[in-house]
Amino acid sequence: MPDRPFAPDRGIAPPARGGDFAPDRDNPPRARDGDIAIREEFEAAVAARTVAALSLFITRHPGHPLASEAEARRRALERR
Repeated sequence: MPDRPFAPDRGIAPPARGGDFAPDRDNPPRARDGDIAIREEFEAAVAARTVAALSLFITRHPGHPLASEAEARRRALERR
């Protein structure tokens, strides 16, 4: 008989789906505000201090208000 990693007959249960976290079906976690993720991405692009990082941010979020700030910072870096 092959060795089965999840064998109920041997008292070994399968892991919960999604790792060790079992979601509460009656009270699911709220989705994170998408703007927070965009602001974090902007901060990371600024911290990288590269034209490429700011260009990527602008490409990914062209209509976001921070895109104009990223564009200004990118132009400043290009002038150096």
